[in-house]
Amino acid sequence: MISINKGFSLIELMWVLAIVGIMLGLVYPRYDAYLKRGYRSEGQAFLIEVAARQERYFAQNNHYFIPEQSNGDLRALGLFEIAQSATKKYRLEITQEAADGGFTLMAWPQFTDLQCGALSLNGLGIKGHNGLEEGVAGCWR
Repeated sequence: MISINKGFSLIELMWVLAIVGIMLGLVYPRYDAYLKRGYRSEGQAFLIEVAARQERYFAQNNHYFIPEQSNGDLRALGLFEIAQSATKKYRLEITQEAADGGFTLMAWPQFTDLQCGALSLNGLGIKGHNGLEEGVAGCWR
């Protein structure tokens, strides 16, 4: 008499789950890094756009826009009260320091990014970050 197999055994199911688990363990970190690199490009574009708005503001007012000097009203730069990037992945902070070209822009991530952390751009065009990544090139590519 011929025996008909009516399903999977528990051992076969465990092998499949183990293989899928190993594959996910190898693929997910790369996928997560890929997503964060895409988010960073949004943050970079956001900082460059705000820097261009700062230059336009300077051309019209002969000084850069600093929130502390104008009660934090970001509408002068054409931004909303709480400046965030298009998909709200980054929050903007504008500060003024000596010898920074007039302003420093910081884009604070609204997601966990230990590699690069907050991205920065100042009035002299110097790019930076405050994460664990060695050098700026890894975060500004």
